[in-house]
Amino acid sequence: MALSAQDRIKRQQKFYEIYKKEVLPKLLPFEVERKRILSRIAKMRLEFIFKKLFFLFFISLGAFIAIFNAFALIILVPILFYAIIYFIVLFFKDVDLYKEQENKVKKEYKNKLKKCGVNNLLKAFPDIKHVVFGGSCEQNNECLRLNSLIINNSKLFSSIDKMTIDDEFCGIYEGIRYNVSEINLLDFQGLIFLFDFPKNTNAFTIVSTSFKKEKNSFSLVFSSVCFLALLFVFILAILKADVLNCLKIILCAIAIITSSFSFCYLAKKNHSENSQNDLQKTILEDSKFNKNFYTQAQNQIEARYILTPSFMERVLMLKKAFDSVYFKLAFFDNYLLIALPSKEDFFELGDVSMPLDSVDLIKKFNEQICLIFDIIEQLKLMQKTKL
Repeated sequence: MALSAQDRIKRQQKFYEIYKKEVLPKLLPFEVERKRILSRIAKMRLEFIFKKLFFLFFISLGAFIAIFNAFALIILVPILFYAIIYFIVLFFKDVDLYKEQENKVKKEYKNKLKKCGVNNLLKAFPDIKHVVFGGSCEQNNECLRLNSLIINNSKLFSSIDKMTIDDEFCGIYEGIRYNVSEINLLDFQGLIFLFDFPKNTNAFTIVSTSFKKEKNSFSLVFSSVCFLALLFVFILAILKADVLNCLKIILCAIAIITSSFSFCYLAKKNHSENSQNDLQKTILEDSKFNKNFYTQAQNQIEARYILTPSFMERVLMLKKAFDSVYFKLAFFDNYLLIALPSKEDFFELGDVSMPLDSVDLIKKFNEQICLIFDIIEQLKLMQKTKL
C-alpha cells in the first residue's frame, strides 16, 4: 500500500531531524571553502571579459582606420573579416571552456558535500536500497540498473556516446523496482526514471509532449528564411560595393555562416527525431491527451492496451506535476522509461552561491527524492491490472 498522509508527515519530520542533528554540523565547516571558490570564480570571469574586450578593441581600431583610409580599406577588410570570424569561433570555444572549468570547480565542491551528508539523509527513506553518487558503481541484484543497452533500446535518444551518470538511486517501492539517474548524453541532459511496468510490452510505444516537435519544425523554417534573406542582402551589397557596403558584406557574411550552422544543426536534429521508421503515429481516444502528447507505436493495438483512458488521465496529471514543457515516456521490454530534460543539478546539498545553513536546497533534495514515489503512486504502477 502507498504511504498514508500520517506516514508521510513522520518521514518528513525524520528527514529534517537527521538534517539538523547529523548533516548540518558536517556541512558548516565547508563555508570557508565555499567563499574561496566564489572568489576564484569571480577572478576567472574578470580574466575572460578582459581578454575579449582587448581583442574587440583592436578589431574596432582596425575598422576605424579602414573607414577613413581608402588604401588601408583594401588591406584591412580581408584581415578584419577573418579576425571577426576568428573572434566569433574563439569566443564560443572560450565560453565553453570557461563554463567547463567553472562547472568542474562547482561539481567538486558539491560532491564533497554529498559524501558528507547524503547517506545520513537517506535513513529517512528505507525504500531506497542502493544509491550511487559521482558516477561510481556498485552492483546489487535486487536493484534495477540503468545502462547503455536500456538507453539504446528505449529509442528516445539519437546517441548514447559520452554517457555519464552523476547521481543514481535504485530501490523497490510497493513491489515496483525503480531507478532514477541524473544523466548526461550527447543530446540529453536531465533525469531518467526507469520503472518495472506491470503490463507486458512486446513492442515500442513512445509518448512525447508535442510542443518540442512543433518548436523544432518552426525553428528550422525560420532559420531557412533568415538564411535566404541574408544571402539576398549579401549579393546586393557585393553588386554595389563601396565603403559602407563593404562593412555590410562583412556583417552579412558572419550572419550567413552563423545561420548556416544553425540550419545544419536543426536539420540534423529534425532528421534524427523522424528516423524511427518502424514507429507509426497513433491517435488515441482522448482528444485532450492527443493535444498535449505525440504518440508513436510499433503496434497500435498494444499502444491502446497500455494507454487506457484512466492511464492517459494520470499521465496528463503527471505532466502538470512535472511543471515541464517537454518530457518523454517509452514503454518497452516491460519497462517504463521517463526522460525529463533539465540543465538543473539534482539531489544537491549545497551550492557555492548559497550559504550552507540555507534550507532551500535541502527542501529541494527532499522533494526530488519523494518524486520517485509520487510517480509510482500517481501512475498506480503497483496495480498489476486495470491501469
